[in-house]
Amino acid sequence: MRMDAGILAGGKSRRFGINKAFLKYNSQTFLDIIVNELTPLDNIVLSIDSTEEYRKFLPADAFSYCATGELPSFFLVEDQIKGCGPIEGIRQLLQRSKNDYMFICAVDMPFIKMELVQYMAEFISGDYDFYIIKDETGVHPLCGIYQKRVLPTIEAFMSRGERKVLTMLEESKTKYISLKNTTFPRRVIKNVNTPEDYRTLARPFTFCVSGIKNSGKTTLIEKLINEFKGSFPKIAVIKHDGHDSELDVPGKDSYRYSKAGAQSVSIFCDSKYSVLRYEKSAPLDKLIESFDDHDIIIVEGMKSSKLPKLEIVRSGISDYCICEQNTLIAVATDTSVRMLDCSVRTVDLNDVKAIAETLRAYFESEVGV
Repeated sequence: MRMDAGILAGGKSRRFGINKAFLKYNSQTFLDIIVNELTPLDNIVLSIDSTEEYRKFLPADAFSYCATGELPSFFLVEDQIKGCGPIEGIRQLLQRSKNDYMFICAVDMPFIKMELVQYMAEFISGDYDFYIIKDETGVHPLCGIYQKRVLPTIEAFMSRGERKVLTMLEESKTKYISLKNTTFPRRVIKNVNTPEDYRTLARPFTFCVSGIKNSGKTTLIEKLINEFKGSFPKIAVIKHDGHDSELDVPGKDSYRYSKAGAQSVSIFCDSKYSVLRYEKSAPLDKLIESFDDHDIIIVEGMKSSKLPKLEIVRSGISDYCICEQNTLIAVATDTSVRMLDCSVRTVDLNDVKAIAETLRAYFESEVGV
């Protein structure tokens, strides 16, 4: 199905104080991240309240295209009725849409995914005008697919002096699409509303503790958990087992159930529970997504992955780095720096506080705070 994309960037950012379109995550602005993600759609239109604020950030042709009405892959449209909030931005976006449908999201949603748009498009039918995401926190009107034919509805709604998009959706034929039974992580629709949201943007901090066998990975992870748990209460650890060993013990009930043919077995008590699934293993990125509500995810091993890593180089065990240096945050070592064939920052293996601060500083720098 042919579809355009609309990005709402005309908000006043009162809680944040600066234009969120140009906040950075992983060295890219929010605007660049979203535009790149939605590139597969036909046209991308950016709704703004005033062009002046954007002239120093965007190429001149973005403004000239807006003036001529031609549609490149990315162009600007300015609010004509000031002070109306996002509903005027939605109206302007739909007026410029060349297709019957437009996916519209806010510029402070840097984790939006094209896969989510494709999933939402599967719900399109002749029965609804709006297709809006909802989750356990409520309805997200600035993450939805809008039909261009609703323009008269929006204009009539605004002519009554109404401004709330939620009210318009409640009065219209709206399909609410729940993420409850999907594999999409919660952060895919996360808005960065406040400076505190921005400071925690890199969470869950996800990194590997790597090193050769017997280098002390498990011991260091235990120490890091104790160091981090005061500031980051939800910590997950993922351990890769390269030997395909059994996760439950022969003779135990869970083992007997699996051998009888059960694909999943759960064990629980008052304080904890565990789930064993006897099927093809999920890829690491899917396991990581399952812990997206955590503060920190530590992966033991996985030296060949593209995840950022803390590598252990321990005297008497190893004297060189085994990980690709472009994936290394630092090397924790008790060996002289001059002995290491590595240009990455080194930290004293026995100084857990310094290691934790190095990791924290790395992830905060990725956000840009």
